[in-house]
Amino acid sequence: MADPTERGTFGIEFEFFPTAIAQWTAADIQAYANTYTYLGSKINGSETAEALGQLYPGALVVPREFLGNKGVYIINNIIKLLRERGVHTNDIDNLCQPILPQESTIISQASPFNANSTRDIYHHWSVTEDGSVESSSTYNPAQQQQRDSYLEAEMKSCNGIELISPALTDTPQSFQEVMKVFTIVKGLNFMHINDTCGLHVHVAFGKHAITMVPLRKIACLLFALDPFLAALRPDSRSGNNEHCQSIRKFSNAARGHKLADAIKGLKNPGRSIIDPEEPDYFDPQPKPNVVDWVPIPDAVEAIKSCKKPEEVAWLLTTQGRANYDFKKFLDGTLNPTIEFREHEATLDAPEVVAWSRFCVRVVRYAALNMTDDEFNEIVMICHDVEENPNPDRFALWELFVIMKLEDEAFDLKVPRPKPTNKA
Repeated sequence: MADPTERGTFGIEFEFFPTAIAQWTAADIQAYANTYTYLGSKINGSETAEALGQLYPGALVVPREFLGNKGVYIINNIIKLLRERGVHTNDIDNLCQPILPQESTIISQASPFNANSTRDIYHHWSVTEDGSVESSSTYNPAQQQQRDSYLEAEMKSCNGIELISPALTDTPQSFQEVMKVFTIVKGLNFMHINDTCGLHVHVAFGKHAITMVPLRKIACLLFALDPFLAALRPDSRSGNNEHCQSIRKFSNAARGHKLADAIKGLKNPGRSIIDPEEPDYFDPQPKPNVVDWVPIPDAVEAIKSCKKPEEVAWLLTTQGRANYDFKKFLDGTLNPTIEFREHEATLDAPEVVAWSRFCVRVVRYAALNMTDDEFNEIVMICHDVEENPNPDRFALWELFVIMKLEDEAFDLKVPRPKPTNKA
């Protein structure tokens, strides 16, 4: 079995929505018809669950006789479908939270991911509810020939769902597992996504701590690369999205705070700023140009001076959730994960694999393989491109080459220069 200390480990969180509908009675229809939002529906309240499934192909129907939590019913059906296709999945409790599987066939088989996490719950896949995504933007009546208030009401009432992977090792077998599961999920025709949904990747080294030297190097590298990696993602996942704010634009380090500020700030964990007289430096909108932020080399030096993990985490803290999130290190521990939050949700399984592979390998490069000369070169390239009014459009490819991640750059469709013809 591959050593997670050398290979690195990763876990995936994927947010989506079920197209799930509950079986209404005639009384339900009448009550809804009396509201100002009712504009008509296909149903009259006498339909069976099977008939509803035919009226709304692809929807997961919650039968009238099920009187419990709608979310529990939906998630248990997803778990059942995954297990039927060979995916070892945790159970859920009455609050839709993952619990260890009770199914005997799963209990009897040791998970291949046991060595990667101290928490048993991360030895299997999980499905749970997710309240951070918004279904209201999912249903678009303009795309329907006739607005269906029943379907709209049901879709808006569905909570988001999160699929959580085990703690996986960076090996071909793990990526085959990811490809298999996401191909299965894409085949669930009642599942859909919108631009509030994200794909989050947690990276660590299994049960082993990320010590201070590699932690600083990882933090510095991601800070420098941030504006260039953002070019690979859509606008909805960059800028000032509160769920994935840029550490280059909105972190304490980006605003010019240094180690002394981090030490003071950590003594007042409820405050996001140091001086009570200082105006809040987190703006509701991104700054219009880079001159409002300290240069990349200056912020990197501040991060390099940190002596404790919580100091690194404080300097990279944003008002919302950071796109490269170190907040779990704020309590001073060294074994949490670094969370990559910038990728949008996608139904493309190869894309999920490509991004996950990049996340774990860029962390491994920074922690184990990056030399001082390489790091200094990367920082200066990032700084020069950022300051240049005519930036090199192939700079990101050059950065990937320095990091020896050409395969990952190719998979992520990073623009690359055409090869020159040699005489």
